[in-house]
Amino acid sequence: MTTILEKTAGLVAFVRTVDAGSFQAASRLIGSSPSAVSKSVAKLERRLGAKLIQRSTRQLGLTSEGIAYYERVAPLL
Repeated sequence: MTTILEKTAGLVAFVRTVDAGSFQAASRLIGSSPSAVSKSVAKLERRLGAKLIQRSTRQLGLTSEGIAYYERVAPLL
């Protein structure tokens, strides 16, 4: 079972990653490793059943689902 803290961590990781533009930059904001931030976002994606972020070695982009989700949740943080 996923706890509310784990759910919140995924949400924060997603929004901070989008705001910062990378997992590396988001990890500095959150105070965690880039790997942990990426894993939190991946868990969120699995829970939602949707891919939110297009990952590549050079840049990070949002899917259409990611854009819609970000617009809905970012104001909450």
